[in-house]
Amino acid sequence: MKGSNLTASPAELLRLSARLQLGNGAEVSGLGGVSGMSDVEWDFLLAIAAAHGMRPLLYRFLSGANGFIAIPDRVTLKLQEFTRQNLRKNLRMTGELILLLRMFTDEGVNAIPFKGPTLAALAYGDLGLREFGDLDLLIARTDFMKAQELLMARGYQPEALLNARQAAAFAEACNVMAFWHTEKEISVEIHWELSPKYLPFSPDHERLRKRMVPSHPGGQAVMTLSPEDMLVYLCAHGAKHVWEKLIWIVDVAGLIHRHSNPDWDRVYELAVEQRCERVLFLGLRLARDVIGASAPAEMERLIESDPESGKLAVKIIERLFNSQRNPSADSLFIFRLQRRWPDKMRSFARMAVTPSVADWISFPAVRQFAWAYPLLRPLRLMSKLVRSRDQ
Repeated sequence: MKGSNLTASPAELLRLSARLQLGNGAEVSGLGGVSGMSDVEWDFLLAIAAAHGMRPLLYRFLSGANGFIAIPDRVTLKLQEFTRQNLRKNLRMTGELILLLRMFTDEGVNAIPFKGPTLAALAYGDLGLREFGDLDLLIARTDFMKAQELLMARGYQPEALLNARQAAAFAEACNVMAFWHTEKEISVEIHWELSPKYLPFSPDHERLRKRMVPSHPGGQAVMTLSPEDMLVYLCAHGAKHVWEKLIWIVDVAGLIHRHSNPDWDRVYELAVEQRCERVLFLGLRLARDVIGASAPAEMERLIESDPESGKLAVKIIERLFNSQRNPSADSLFIFRLQRRWPDKMRSFARMAVTPSVADWISFPAVRQFAWAYPLLRPLRLMSKLVRSRDQ
């Protein structure tokens, strides 16, 4: 052991493993010798690393910290085995992504892959460092039925089986459908919008396509969203899920770190165009305050001009490792994300009555009466709120 003995909490070690993604190795040596972690605390560290999608990054951090931190062998072995399995799985899913893209191209369906293997390549430069469970593809809404038929012919099953009339109503209300392949154990999510209606982030597909860049997951060339488009999308995605996972903050920080010269004017213009400036500011604040990835001075000035995003960032950081969720607080968070009162009211109304995939799954008997879902959704949300308060 080197240095004096210090005590580090599981949450602090996980945060340091996130910062190491930026090459902040000095923080490891600065720890001195860390002691005082009980078996229960090491188990808790493994649990929160799994919950936050951070196990490969934690393994890399602890491997580099050996000699500064007394790490139980069982912890190292468990993380090592998971990291190996994760790389094998990610390579297998990348191979499936290549085949799906070829299939869609051959059948005239334009699909843009994002997240998953392409995000691992863009933000981490290493397919094995990012955990992911889905392959995400963006298509035109009009191609939804065709994409469903192609995936089902390949052995995938949709989470909600719909006929053509129901699919048209579903595609108008929702933005994504998940498909599962039982034998391959692979999930594919087909998106026709990048965010649900209550979040204002739906950039034009053709403009996204013109700005695409190559990524190289597993050595395969795959076109994906540009770093600028991906950055704003990642901020919108994190906001949609109330930034409940540390890995989503690391994604933003990693993208900034690996693409040190993005077109920041374009980033801000896209946020203004989509009326999601606060969504962007919040994501950038979290990347800076939690991970240490800073934007250029002019962008930092714009971020500081919106103090509400700072208040939201504080709340997110406070509850980052708290597994208890509060649906009413989450709804208020989405409300506060909007800077303008018309956008706040529009977002609130859409969240209240626009059906989601969960509504279609919860009430399968009324699929032939799609007009009923906006009436049933408030009832399901109220039931969810009551159950959360009873727990």
